[in-house]
Parts: sequence; structure tokens; C-alpha cells
Amino acid sequence: MKPESPFLVQCKKCQKFFWVSEAKKVAEVTNSAELNEKWGDAAYIEFPTFDQYYMALESIDDEKFIRVSIWRSFNDYFRNGSETELTQEMQRINSENLTALSKILDESDSNELLMKVEVLRNSGKFEESEELLRKMNDPNLTFVKEKLLQEIKDQNKQVIQLF
Repeated sequence: MKPESPFLVQCKKCQKFFWVSEAKKVAEVTNSAELNEKWGDAAYIEFPTFDQYYMALESIDDEKFIRVSIWRSFNDYFRNGSETELTQEMQRINSENLTALSKILDESDSNELLMKVEVLRNSGKFEESEELLRKMNDPNLTFVKEKLLQEIKDQNKQVIQLF
């Protein structure tokens, strides 16, 4: 569920985080031969890891973006079938992150309301999640609503595939 390229990256040299859209343009390359010749040794940008997103909380002002990214990065372990790599510390961080994220999501925005439903479900707060989900009246999201109501009924805290 990641975009094609990351929005936020960590410099491999200085370890600072920066927005890709704000990166300084140092050259423009028109073909792959020129790219390899001039920039073959340059480090490629990569999506931050779970731990890097957590570290970014200290230096990036967009808390909501970072907290959503931590949540998605945690869920990627399940999507990729590598949940056995999750440590107790990562689970603790994710739990704290979900609590903080649920407090900053805007329930008046239907997308954020849906995210909050999922955050609460992932946190095991099934009653709260269901109560919030029942407030959603968007006819375009009926299928999603029904699917999530079933997951809440089953008390499933794990990430699910909707489509």
C-alpha cells in the first residue's frame, strides 16, 4: 500500500529526515548512461523503516503523517508475512502510537473517521470502533462498513485486506 516513492526519507550520510518534495535539485539526467556515469555511486532513496519513522517523530512537524506511517509500517509486517520479526518493543511502540493517533484523527473527515475506526479495532477497542463506524453514513463505503463490522464482531485486531 506504499506509494511508488516515499514522501519522507532519511539521509544516509547525516541521518536527518527530509521531505523528498523539498530536496535540492543537484542535476538533471536525460539518459541511463549519463545517470550511471555521473551518479552511479549515489545512494537511492528508500522508504523509512518502522524504527526510522518512530525516530522521525522527534524532528518532523507533521505528527499525523508520521503516526499514520508508523501504523502502516507496522502493518506491513503482517502484509508481508513477516510478523515474527516484530519485537515486544515494536509492539509497545505501535500500541502507544495507535493511542496517540486516535486522538489526532479528525472524525469530521470521512477518511480520517474510517482510519480511526481501524486504529481502534487494531487496538482491540472493538466497542468504540463499532460505535464510531455506525456514525458513518457514506453510501459509497457501505461494503467497507459491513466488512469492518464483521471484523469487529469477530474481534479481529489484525490488518485486513478489503479489496
